[in-house]
Amino acid sequence: MKLKFVLILSLAIGLLAAFLSRAWIDSKNAETEKIRAQVYAGAVKIQIVAAARPLPSGTTIQYSDLGTLSVFATSVTDDNTRFADISQIVGRKLIHSLDTKNPILWTYIEGGKQGEKTISAEAQLKQKDL
Repeated sequence: MKLKFVLILSLAIGLLAAFLSRAWIDSKNAETEKIRAQVYAGAVKIQIVAAARPLPSGTTIQYSDLGTLSVFATSVTDDNTRFADISQIVGRKLIHSLDTKNPILWTYIEGGKQGEKTISAEAQLKQKDL
């Protein structure tokens, strides 16, 4: 009888300890989420273009090769291709191989960003002026 009482009491204390531990962990997770929400409160995410599958250099880009990544706007540079630029990169060749989910940069695409002058284009214009 005394042995059963000790066993039942031990199980009850163990269950109480497990319950209290879980409550403490949940409260710490809630605090962490609150801090994370404060840190990322002003952060804006945007969609950039990324490779949907591994793409070797020389690949002519098709719509099926492309996917998107959601990234913080503060980490995006002018070299990143944005979701709105997809039509400008389809049909062009890659000069740099990419793995799945790697962002596609304008410097990885033959000819770079359309509408921007490259160094070679500027040199050709200077030669015409001479």
